[in-house]
Amino acid sequence: MRHPANELNFQVEDNCREGLLLKHYLVKRLNNEDTRTFGVCIGIKTRKKSEVFSSILIRRRSLLTFFGIRLLTVYDILCAHNFNPNERTAFVFSSNNPRFLLGEQLRRAITAFYKHRIDKTHPIEKVVPSIKKIKEESPEFIYQCKQCLTTYDENIGEVEKGIPAGTAFQSVPDDYCCPLCEGPKNAFIKTDKPSLGLQFT
Repeated sequence: MRHPANELNFQVEDNCREGLLLKHYLVKRLNNEDTRTFGVCIGIKTRKKSEVFSSILIRRRSLLTFFGIRLLTVYDILCAHNFNPNERTAFVFSSNNPRFLLGEQLRRAITAFYKHRIDKTHPIEKVVPSIKKIKEESPEFIYQCKQCLTTYDENIGEVEKGIPAGTAFQSVPDDYCCPLCEGPKNAFIKTDKPSLGLQFT
C-alpha cells in the first residue's frame, strides 16, 4: 500500500460494522486519489452517545427516523480546534454530505489540515532569513598559506592536529605548520572569505 497511514490513521467505534465499512470505503477513495493522511487522525462516529477523539471527525446522522429505522443518511465533517485530537471543541467543515460526496469532502478537510500545519510553522521560517542576513553582514576571515593556498578556518579548526573548532589562529601553537606543504605558521596570511569565493555556513 502506498499510503499505509490511510489505513492506520482512522479511529472507529468498538464493534461497529457500519464504521468499519465506511472506513474501508474512504481508505479506498483516498488511495485512488493518491491522498496521504500522515499526521492526521480521522474519526468515524455512527452512534449518538459514543465519543471519538480525532483531528477530523466524520459524523453519521439520519435526516429521518421511521419506527426506529434511520432513513436519508448523511454525513458531517467536523474539524477539531487547531486540528488537535485532544480538543473537545470543533467546527463544522462540511455538513449534510451524501456518501458519494464524502470522499471528496474528506480530501478537502485533509488539505485544510496540511495548510494549517504549514501556516503554523511559517513564522519560524520567517526568522531564518534575518539570522542569515546578520551573519552575512559580519565579515568572516580565514587564514591562507601563501605557499600552497591551503586554508585554516577558525570555525572548523583542525581536529586531526588536536585543534578544536573555534580556536583563534593566534592561539594555534607557534610550531603549527601547513598540513599540505608544511609551511610555518607565519606563512599564513589573513584574508576575508568573500574574496576567496567561499560560502558562509
